[in-house]
Amino acid sequence: MLACKECNGNEKREQDWQLFLKSKCADRETFLARRKHIINWQSQFSIRPQFIPDSEMETAKQDLLASIQNFEVTFMRFRSLIRAHR
Repeated sequence: MLACKECNGNEKREQDWQLFLKSKCADRETFLARRKHIINWQSQFSIRPQFIPDSEMETAKQDLLASIQNFEVTFMRFRSLIRAHR
């Protein structure tokens, strides 16, 4: 297993799994042993073809990223208004 649900979802996210693993290991020996275990586990499964999003998906992704940015800006404005009223 690459990482538990909690680590994969909240810590590792889109980070390369080997970089994430290094950050979790106290020393090189531990990293290499765990890396080997993961590679052995991965070898049990067939390799899926690389996913390439179409233009509609890319447009939706850009819209989503713009919405996230707008949310962050609006949230920071809201937070500053709350602080101003304390």
